[in-house]
Amino acid sequence: MTVRSNPQSILPRIRERGFGWLLRRSWEKCFDPYTRVGKILVPILGSLGVNARRPGDSLLLAYDLAVSPVTFDFIDALVEAEWHRRDLGLQNIDAVIIPGPLGGFRWEDAMFTDAVPMHLRSGRIDKILVAACELLPAMRYATVLENRSDAQSYLGASSVTFPFGYRLLTPVVHRRRALFDRARDGMPVPQVLQAPKRIHDELNATYTAQLKDRKAVVITIRSYGFMPDRNSTVANWIAFAQALDQTEFVPIFVPDTDSVQSDSVPDFPNAMVDTRAATDLTWRCALYEFAWLNMSVSCGPMELCWFNNACDYAVLQNVNATPQSSFEAISKDGFIVGEDFPWARPSQKWFWCNDNIENINAAFAEMCRILRDADDGPLFDSQASA
Repeated sequence: MTVRSNPQSILPRIRERGFGWLLRRSWEKCFDPYTRVGKILVPILGSLGVNARRPGDSLLLAYDLAVSPVTFDFIDALVEAEWHRRDLGLQNIDAVIIPGPLGGFRWEDAMFTDAVPMHLRSGRIDKILVAACELLPAMRYATVLENRSDAQSYLGASSVTFPFGYRLLTPVVHRRRALFDRARDGMPVPQVLQAPKRIHDELNATYTAQLKDRKAVVITIRSYGFMPDRNSTVANWIAFAQALDQTEFVPIFVPDTDSVQSDSVPDFPNAMVDTRAATDLTWRCALYEFAWLNMSVSCGPMELCWFNNACDYAVLQNVNATPQSSFEAISKDGFIVGEDFPWARPSQKWFWCNDNIENINAAFAEMCRILRDADDGPLFDSQASA
């Protein structure tokens, strides 16, 4: 992928962040394997022995908060690390989370910092990043460092460090597009996420008696201060849930984490509400695996379904609702508007529309047809290791 910068967008950033930011970003791009310069420089570094494979049985995933966000984008990095682990024939993955230079994080724009202030970002390290590591069976350990300099001992001891070309002075950001490119080149993208068995067993015990053989339709709500135009139209999802045949289906709402933390969860009449799933990532993953069907607008937590063979899902994506969901931005990430993921099963679908009630009902009807007519049900292995 060639990365081009629009001068009209760069100039305001230089004024806001200074020339130091420009120099850092230019340096980072030189070592990003997806930029024009990086495509030349990274292989040269490899030929000189940078990140050459050394004896050992593990791949070290370096997630550097100087360039990477504290969001569900971490899932992409986990899955990409897993495919490289398999390709290299290594036994384990060890993750090291490296603090960034600004209070432990990277520079963020004002919209994000207003929605996710520093104390909430600090909490996300454990609640998203470390917790997500529990969902990858090959993960041996995850370490959160207090100081950037501490990373050097891990980098020196690993057999392979990913991202390739990573150095503390030249951190590399993970890019989702690599997963799409791999799949479209005919190579497998591992769908390996799974909730720990102990969590799955606990959730089964909690819900099985209450559902009484009815099907769980899990609805994930986005009501987030960052880019609120991408949020769920809550009234439409409530109307959809209320119209479900309660003799066959049980709607279970997972409210947005922000609304749980601020004690502002909406009222969801005639439905179950799982607030634990909003704050406990392993429980959320187990709930998504347990569901007959997961439904949501496009949002971070749904990444737990994208790379999980046990999850059937319908995601509604409103193109051009925000700059982040513009046709250009989506295409740069690797999506093809109108298509499902290239690694998805038939019961893992994207619907390229907004979440008005007609679109929600149409998506549900299509998923019912697929799940009932095709032999393509959930594939969760109850014997998965804890």
